[in-house]
Amino acid sequence: MLSAEPYTPDKLEELLTARLERQQVLQRAYLVSILDAGVLSRCIGSAAVMAEQCAHLVTLAERSNIALHVVPEGTNTGSWGALDIASRDGLATVNFSTATDDVTTTATERVDRAMLAYERILGYALPKPASLDFVRQQEEQWKAQI
Repeated sequence: MLSAEPYTPDKLEELLTARLERQQVLQRAYLVSILDAGVLSRCIGSAAVMAEQCAHLVTLAERSNIALHVVPEGTNTGSWGALDIASRDGLATVNFSTATDDVTTTATERVDRAMLAYERILGYALPKPASLDFVRQQEEQWKAQI
């Protein structure tokens, strides 16, 4: 996905390295991830890539420290962009990502608004078992297209 953007090879390598390093947090943190169903049904790369990514999500979601939820199609809540919330020892940091900007802040008002948005989105999402079933179904659909 990163290679679709006009990055230099050095910048692409830097971004990929950073992304892989961030994945290390999955070994030591509790993670709740909420995905829009559309990201699992929209082909990025190829059917083989999508099947592999769905399989990876299933592997991650089967861990006890990861809760994966899928927001079903037709739900409009949460479709404005990515929202990341990290908290530790009662302090929270939020990151709002759009097509053009990433804003990271600890400002109380923005953190509170992000937490409210998170709660609303989670309320529309499928429970963990149903979400895992949905990802497995998407994996099988992608495999059928290979």
